[in-house]
Amino acid sequence: MRCMRSTTIGLIFAVAAIYSVVILFVGDERVSFHSVLRHFPQAPRSVEPPVWVSVEREADADLRVDGTRVELRAPLVFNHSDDEPITVHLVLHSHVDPGWLETFDQYYEHKVHNILNLAVAQLTEHEDLRFIWSEVSFLERWWTLASEEQKKQAKRLVAEGRLEVCGGSWVMTDEATPYFWASIDNLIEGQRFLTETFNVTPRTSWSVDPFGHGSMIPYLLPLAGIDNMVIGRINNELKKDIRQKSLLTLNWQQSWTNGASKDSPKAAFVNVLPNKYYTTSDACGPDLHVCCQFDIGPTARSMCHKRADDVSPQNVAAYAEQLAEQYRKLSKFYRTSSVLVPIGDDFFFSVVEDWTVVYKNYKQLLDYINSNPKYKMNVRFSNVGEFFASVDQKTRSTAPLLSGDFFPYLDDSAGPYPAWTGYYAHLPYHKRMGRIVEEKLRSLDLLRLASGSRNDGLKPALVESRRNLALFQHHDGITGTSRKHVMQDFLQRLYWAFDNVTAAQQQLFGGDSQEKFEAVDFLNDDQGRLLTHRLFQSAEKKESRIVLFNPLTIQSTRRVVVRVNSPKVRVLSGQGKPIQAQILPQILNGTISSEFFDLLFFMPIEPLSRVEVSLSFEETQPPLTSVSRVHSSSSQKSPFERLETGGSFIANNSLLKATFFDGKITQLSLGDQEVGLSFELNKYADRGGAYVFVAGERVALPTLRSFFYVDGPLCRRVFGVSDSVNISHAFSVFSSGDSLVDGSLDLEVLSNVRITVNENYMFSLGTRAIGSNGTFYTDANGLHMMKRRFNSKESVAMNFYPAPSAAFLEDRRLRLSLLTNQPTAVASLASGFFEFMVDRQLSGDDGKGLSFGEADTSLPSRLNYRILLEPRKNVSYGTQSFFHSALGFHSLQDMLYPVTAMVRSSDAPLASWPSLFQGLLPCDVELVTFRFLTENTALALLRRLPFDAHSAAPLPSDCSGALDAFWNLLRARLPGGTLFVSNLTGTQKGESVASGRQFAALFDDAFLIRAIRIELP
Repeated sequence: MRCMRSTTIGLIFAVAAIYSVVILFVGDERVSFHSVLRHFPQAPRSVEPPVWVSVEREADADLRVDGTRVELRAPLVFNHSDDEPITVHLVLHSHVDPGWLETFDQYYEHKVHNILNLAVAQLTEHEDLRFIWSEVSFLERWWTLASEEQKKQAKRLVAEGRLEVCGGSWVMTDEATPYFWASIDNLIEGQRFLTETFNVTPRTSWSVDPFGHGSMIPYLLPLAGIDNMVIGRINNELKKDIRQKSLLTLNWQQSWTNGASKDSPKAAFVNVLPNKYYTTSDACGPDLHVCCQFDIGPTARSMCHKRADDVSPQNVAAYAEQLAEQYRKLSKFYRTSSVLVPIGDDFFFSVVEDWTVVYKNYKQLLDYINSNPKYKMNVRFSNVGEFFASVDQKTRSTAPLLSGDFFPYLDDSAGPYPAWTGYYAHLPYHKRMGRIVEEKLRSLDLLRLASGSRNDGLKPALVESRRNLALFQHHDGITGTSRKHVMQDFLQRLYWAFDNVTAAQQQLFGGDSQEKFEAVDFLNDDQGRLLTHRLFQSAEKKESRIVLFNPLTIQSTRRVVVRVNSPKVRVLSGQGKPIQAQILPQILNGTISSEFFDLLFFMPIEPLSRVEVSLSFEETQPPLTSVSRVHSSSSQKSPFERLETGGSFIANNSLLKATFFDGKITQLSLGDQEVGLSFELNKYADRGGAYVFVAGERVALPTLRSFFYVDGPLCRRVFGVSDSVNISHAFSVFSSGDSLVDGSLDLEVLSNVRITVNENYMFSLGTRAIGSNGTFYTDANGLHMMKRRFNSKESVAMNFYPAPSAAFLEDRRLRLSLLTNQPTAVASLASGFFEFMVDRQLSGDDGKGLSFGEADTSLPSRLNYRILLEPRKNVSYGTQSFFHSALGFHSLQDMLYPVTAMVRSSDAPLASWPSLFQGLLPCDVELVTFRFLTENTALALLRRLPFDAHSAAPLPSDCSGALDAFWNLLRARLPGGTLFVSNLTGTQKGESVASGRQFAALFDDAFLIRAIRIELP
């Protein structure tokens, strides 16, 4: 419960300062369509521009939620009658965070194993009792340690529905900051365990503690077979409003629609808890002083002068009268004759007396109420499934339609810490590290597909890695809202996952040949802490062979950067052909290194394929390896030839031009469209904590202590170091001849704010050329884009929204996009401008559970972004945007999913892998994931994307790939496999997919994620 919370971490400098560079440097791959024709001339050229599948229109809805505002299409009047019988479902639960004030292991030892032991024992003893559970991570730990008798009893209780597992995710995820790939994997991991252990698939969801609810979960859950949800934390002022209108029962649909398609996403049926929390004292009705009395048991935490833990024949009538009155009043907040009432709290039911006191006293109360006709009530111990089963179909079908989401979360508008927007970007190092492990796992899954490996020996390491990543998705993990030692535990689990996945990748690269491959090396700073992570090759080795794997499903030109200790290095393709390269300076803390350099080159790689390159260190400078020229504002000595400039610098290629003066960007153009561009660092005084942003004075930090211009044939870069805080940034423009490489401006930010306190650092990015007028868009966890509006009546903090991977603002002529490789927070406080959080360092206690000093350790971070400027065409007034352009999406994919690089130990020819793709997968079809569920079962998730047709940016030059061809190749790659449509997690299969035409027909609808289960002999 977040009336008591705690955060940050210990002192490891590691892999997110780190691996952003394995994203940015060990292979910042660039998706390229034009390069397909250049490097792969056999690819057919499209004669006509591609026609994208479209989202028909914005979905109709009775309620639209936009931040703190709710818009009603009609009055939505609903009349209640006190004569109407109601059924009250008492749902016993325990909210068990798998990491918050204690670590996962500590909580399990101290509380959770007792809760589950007692739940099984008490439900076995009392046939009328029910209990719900949501954190599969804890259930799996309990199961591995339970006795055979306990397992037998638990299986029986689950089969009978008396012990109900809701949601089935490994953890109750945060909903603001994850990328949807990790959320799907979280679901798969939990539901696979439930299917294999209990032979059940959840039908309901219980998600009552995330700090605001987004549109991702009500989209994914119906695809997994769950269309009944209980949620808790929505903006408290908004909740009061809709509660008075009896609107706490809703059908939650997406903000877009595919029209009359039978496969349009199903709206989730949602029951919203009535007050702030999921506790007994907060949920029995509107009078919390009365409800508090019925929060009984020795571990009850509410502050109450009197408790109903002494129910007897003498006082049962008085207690029952109070409780029944609350239940009746509660029912008027809903449009059903059934009411759900939680009984529980954080780690409640951890001692036997909690169970006995609750059962003894509530049993008397419900017996009395049920036997007294005047109440017209049936009160019973129940669970979430039984509650939803009692809601008739007419009520479901007539419940109001909601679209939008419930961000930002506000719990007390009158309090000192109202806006829960700080956690969107808190502890960026941890958030970056989580994204790195996601990328590594996805790449490993696709490596298994590409190599044809069904090596079950990888399973233990993979399972552990997936579960550690899933644990981090918890709403106190990725959010950065746990105590320091708990955040350190989350981080250590991510490191373990990273190491395990890397070791598995080494095995897969070797395949049956038993050849050894080396992973990337780690470089330490002078304090011995892990600071950055790059592919490093030493001149002492003379020659190295590097193998690159492309995890994307389109032919791509990849950016590869290798750290070297000599600039005299030649790059050759696997066929021995020289490759053009450039030596870049390594700049750290405003100083050019004379010992290490970055070697940049580009490589075309087919989808899901490997290529080999070799590095040869020479005595003289190779003619195709250009050494950059460098201008330093501080005139420091360096091994690079000095670039003469008068303070201005143009970083350009055939498509993009960025103009700089004194190290600061002033203009950006794509093609003929040129605009003035502003990019400045700002600092807010922040009186909040890990959860809450409380904006004080805003101070611009425009001065650069030093800047560098770097010039060369493949890369032009501008590196700026802030004068007042240890934050630096680098803009890069690349020249590969590929529109999807050259059409975006790269931005890397290095942040180290540990010596500051109570400050929130942000960059402002924008142009006066775009008249966005307070409207902007942020992504819904990567699934689609959500329209946002600046609200001048709200505080600065309440105008920030989560941006897990993207944001853009636009008018009819231009779109400016910010793509981000780690979750952040974005606002548009002025027309044409973004403000996005970079880092924050806080000492305060925002009253949500973490004490003073728990949010004051943000580790040095290396953060990656892309900036796109796109001309628009044929835009009508009122046009709604739902997604990226083709350029925007594939630039994002390129940043999220870099090449995997390994160093070979052998000089023998590289063993070939059969190509999975003889042609392209259509460029508007995304392979979300492919993973083995078991040695003989695989799951593929794909979706068709509605690219913005109004973009005038460069288009893919070939989108001729065919889904039926992909189906044929998939069958050939997995011989003997039978394909079935399945639910999202692969736990339930539907009709078989018997032909390529049938397979292709599944992808007619925009955004719809299709799951294909492949069963192998």
